[in-house]
Amino acid sequence: MAAHNRTWGYTRIQGALQNLGHEIGRGTIAKVLKEAGMDPAPERQKKTTWKEFLRTHWDVLGAAGFFSDCRYLIHDRASLFSQDFAMIIEAAGTESVRLPAHSPNLNAIAERFVRSIIRNRVGTGWF
Repeated sequence: MAAHNRTWGYTRIQGALQNLGHEIGRGTIAKVLKEAGMDPAPERQKKTTWKEFLRTHWDVLGAAGFFSDCRYLIHDRASLFSQDFAMIIEAAGTESVRLPAHSPNLNAIAERFVRSIIRNRVGTGWF
């Protein structure tokens, strides 16, 4: 569970196991993860692979492909969008625009817009 859900901490894993009928303590979960060489949730989050990133954001990337002459890439402040990422995007002729800190509504509006684009593309058979 921890490998597939990097944000899940011991308590979340414990709750999921309880839903499956297994009563296991947080300490036992911590011990098992430590023995398996897995870091606690905050550290696991920092080690997201590109494969995981692409799988998680595939819909957004597909919608971005809809705009062949994309001049801006608007994104949140996730650690995946590093300076190196911005340099690659800008080298392709696209400006990387980070949303302001502490503005969750802007991210929601941007995600809703992308979902609308995806829904329209799916309906027309383009996607």
